Amino acid sequence: MELKEKPSTSFPAATHQVAAGASNGKLRPSLFKRRKRRELNTGGPAPYVLVLPSLAIIILVLGVPLYLMGKFALSKYTVFQFFTGGAQYIGLKNFDTLVHDPLFWKATYRNVFFMVGCVFFTVIPGLLIALLFTKISNWARLVLTTGLVFAWSMPALVYVNIFEFTTDRNFGVFNYIFYKLGIQHDLVHKWTDSTWQGYGLFIAMIAWVSIPFVAITLYAALSQVPQELLEAATVDGATGWRSFWAITLPVLKPALVIVTTLSVIWDFTIFVQIYAFFFGGAIPEVFQILPIYVYQLAFGKGDYGMGAAASAMFILFMIPIAIFYTRQQLRQQSDFA
Repeated sequence: MELKEKPSTSFPAATHQVAAGASNGKLRPSLFKRRKRRELNTGGPAPYVLVLPSLAIIILVLGVPLYLMGKFALSKYTVFQFFTGGAQYIGLKNFDTLVHDPLFWKATYRNVFFMVGCVFFTVIPGLLIALLFTKISNWARLVLTTGLVFAWSMPALVYVNIFEFTTDRNFGVFNYIFYKLGIQHDLVHKWTDSTWQGYGLFIAMIAWVSIPFVAITLYAALSQVPQELLEAATVDGATGWRSFWAITLPVLKPALVIVTTLSVIWDFTIFVQIYAFFFGGAIPEVFQILPIYVYQLAFGKGDYGMGAAASAMFILFMIPIAIFYTRQQLRQQSDFA
């Protein structure tokens, strides 16, 4: 008795039939209905209506301050005009004065170098800690993550006071330790008397609160690395460094670019930590980065017009970084779409 094979009713056969129909230019009407229904569900005014409240809040919160900043930047607006009323329109004179002010460009250069130092000592240690997470046990990872989250959630004024106490001129813990180790010649030492030590102290404060975010984010991205490829590379004799560059880093690159860009944005706008470290008093000129320069110009000297112009220049410096970050976000969304 001859057995005849029953026609398969599995999914591949059905897929083959759909593909064959598509190649002949004919699709089932049900497929057209499904596609049309899907297109109808993604269209219409409903998404735009839902976005309107958020758009109104953005315009109210950002639009009004930006308008006032532009208005003041084009006017002579000091404390005298504030009390007498009425700002005098002077056009681009504030910007002309600003770009010819050497203190403005010195503050800008300091801000750039300070930002680069903060980003470097945030992203690199954060990446190393994320890689460490993949090599340690679960309980060790839990303890380390708890400590990172604790540091991350600490208010700015709290950790600024901690660093101020540990580096105090007379009773600083670090001064005592470095003096006993022979690294420091004097027990009484003020860190901000040295430019490099002062900036190193401020970079350490920024890294203290920024590393946890970078480490946890990059560790989450490392979970997407295919373990099969790493095992195959090990079998083929590839070293850990070679596997990292050829397999891990390409998968980690999108998240690494995002956290680096965010660090650039955050660290370029640092103000509270340095201002609070000096208790709101006189800040040495060598530590007057761009946000502090803008603040002192507007509120220290009472020249709100110049302060608004400096703020506008600050925003112009940030626009390319914001555009780059937005493009990276859109690119990631298109990759996952």
